[in-house]
Amino acid sequence: MLENQGPVNTAIQLVMEPTHHEGFTKLWELNRLDLTVEAIIRHHPYNQLFPQEVIDKARQKLEELGYNDNID
Repeated sequence: MLENQGPVNTAIQLVMEPTHHEGFTKLWELNRLDLTVEAIIRHHPYNQLFPQEVIDKARQKLEELGYNDNID
C-alpha cells in the first residue's frame, strides 16, 4: 500500500476507513493507541500534511476507544 500510494495517501485511506484497520486494532490490544497512524497525524509537523476532515476522523476513532491525547 505504501509503495503504491505513498505515505500520506496511505494514512488518509487508513484513517478514513469506516472500520479500524488491522494495525490500529493490534495497537489497541497492546494499549498503545499513541503509536497509531491516527494519533501520529494529529501532531506537528504531520498534521500539516492532512486535511482537517482526516484529522477530525482520526480524533473521532481514537476517542471512540477512550484515547485522548489532549492536543485540541
